[in-house]
Amino acid sequence: MVQTRANGKAAKRVTVGRHGIVTGEDARRRAAPIIARIKAGEEPVAEPAAALAEGPTVGELARRCLRSTWRCGASPGRWRCTR
Repeated sequence: MVQTRANGKAAKRVTVGRHGIVTGEDARRRAAPIIARIKAGEEPVAEPAAALAEGPTVGELARRCLRSTWRCGASPGRWRCTR
């Protein structure tokens, strides 16, 4: 975990890896560019929403899943789904 503040703004926290998987030395190496970006006034990591915006939504995935693996018949007040 990296935590630093720049220009009197609130501290920013960024996870650099999971404990036990990333060594202390590797975490320090990963943290250096993140701290530099924060001090420069930039976002510490690239905006993940831009990459996710291109993919399908949860609703689209659910509809796709239901169409491909389930046959649902609905009558008033009752749902029946079978594989």
